[in-house]
Amino acid sequence: MSRWIIRIVGAICIVAGSFFGTTFLLDEYSGPPSENITATVVSGPCGAAGRIQLRPPFADFGGFAFLGDLARYRDASDSVDAPSRSTLILCEDGKPLGPPHSMHADIRSKGLGLYSHWGPDVVFSSSDNSNPNINNRSYWVIADH
Repeated sequence: MSRWIIRIVGAICIVAGSFFGTTFLLDEYSGPPSENITATVVSGPCGAAGRIQLRPPFADFGGFAFLGDLARYRDASDSVDAPSRSTLILCEDGKPLGPPHSMHADIRSKGLGLYSHWGPDVVFSSSDNSNPNINNRSYWVIADH
């Protein structure tokens, strides 16, 4: 008889522990519904005036690299003579990527948000090396900051 009581009490403790543990975790990690809404951050450098949205399709530039069109900022781009001239900031869903002025070979092979404003294009990779044409993220360039 005492074995049955121990088993019943043990089962009740397991069920109660699972219930309260799950309740605690849900309460701890799921904030109000408004915290779970995905939104573009508009503060910091990526919320500055002069934002220009880069629109897909982005041309594949090999490896993790893609090209975004910035023809109107060609004169402000990096070049062989001025490898750090560009002051543009590239943002992904409201967060700055970088570092800027990265070598194109590194953007292709490493990715992880590296970018370079070169000629009429920004050569860039997404923060997680996903394809920016299909990852449902927004890409912005801050031109005037």
